[in-house]
Parts: sequence; structure tokens; C-alpha cells
Amino acid sequence: MFKRLTQTLCATALAWVVVTAGEVVKSPVQALDGTQQQMLRVVNERINELTNLRGDFVQIGPNGERSEGVFYIEKPGRMRFDYADPNPLLVVANGRWVGISDMRERTTERYPLRTTPLKLILGEDIDLDEDAIVRDVTFEDDLVTVVMEERSGESIGQLALMFDVIDFDLRQWVVTDAQGLQTSVALYNTVSGQKTDRMKFVIPDYDRIDTGGN
Repeated sequence: MFKRLTQTLCATALAWVVVTAGEVVKSPVQALDGTQQQMLRVVNERINELTNLRGDFVQIGPNGERSEGVFYIEKPGRMRFDYADPNPLLVVANGRWVGISDMRERTTERYPLRTTPLKLILGEDIDLDEDAIVRDVTFEDDLVTVVMEERSGESIGQLALMFDVIDFDLRQWVVTDAQGLQTSVALYNTVSGQKTDRMKFVIPDYDRIDTGGN
């Protein structure tokens, strides 16, 4: 059951949580110019200013499959993504673990938060120069995009964070796994400054498997 669940989750909705392992040939890191470095500093500041956020999301998987729902972020370390029917998934980060629950099958898989790309969004006092390898900073379509990899190398792949150029609010992220498959999550109708009930960040206590960590 867990093998089937893992295959289903990784193939559809959750490449952005668990980056698929594999052999990756990494290109040399290109130095950022002055404008890119300035934008990176602004983005870094905005990530650390973000304490809570809620709203709606649309997720597009590697094969074009579309899911949507509502999300809650409460830093440091807490997040909840409620998928709308017919997707039975619930994703909850409780500060230490990321739980991936199938609400229909009543099963949960848990991954250490520190091994997922989410740590670069949910972490506290993030320093992108220290915590990630920044591959590129680009400007287009009213968005600033920062493409990065985890410096620790615990998960393989790239994370692109996209911010609007006016307020530098987080609008979207795209995860590219080791096979080059992409999953994007777009945020809209967002509201900040409202506390979320901590019970929303409790991982369901279903039959579970813990993957890595202590």
C-alpha cells in the first residue's frame, strides 16, 4: 500500500515536497551581476518578513494534471495545503515533519522538513547565499524569479521562487526534479497578518511510514 501511495504522490501532486532522487549533472554556478544581487537581497528580506499567509492555490503537475485548494503558512516551519475534491490529499508541515496524507485511504507518509525544498520557504532567518546555491535571478512578466538548489544536497533538484515586482509578494514556485519534471504551485487571493489555529498544523495520525530523519 505504501509503495503504491508513494508512486502516486510523487508522480502527481507532490514533486514540490519530495524532490526525486537521481543522478544530476550540475553546471557551474554563474556569478550574479549587481542588479541580480540587489534583487536577491530584496527577495531574501521578503522571505524573512513573511510570517503568515493564507489563500488559494492552483497546482500543475508534470503531466499537466491540475489540482486546487486552500493553503495556510505560519512561520517558522508550519504549512497546510488542503486539496479540493476529487484530490484526496492533505499536506501538513508541523515544524519538523511534512506529512502527506491520503484522506480517502487514511494513510500518511512523513518526511523531515529539513530534507524538502519547503525549508527554503518556511525557514526562519533564511540567508539564500548561505542556505542555497542561487543559479539565476531573472525579471520578466512583472515577476522576479530566483532559481536555487539546496546547498546541503539532501534533496536533488531546483526550486524557483517567483515574486511580483511591486510588493515582492510570493506568487508562485516551481520545483524541477532530478528527471527534469516540473510541478508549479501558484498562489492567489492571499491574505497576510492573520494568525491560523495551530490545530491546522497537526499531521493526521493515520497508518504511517516515516521516511528518513530521527
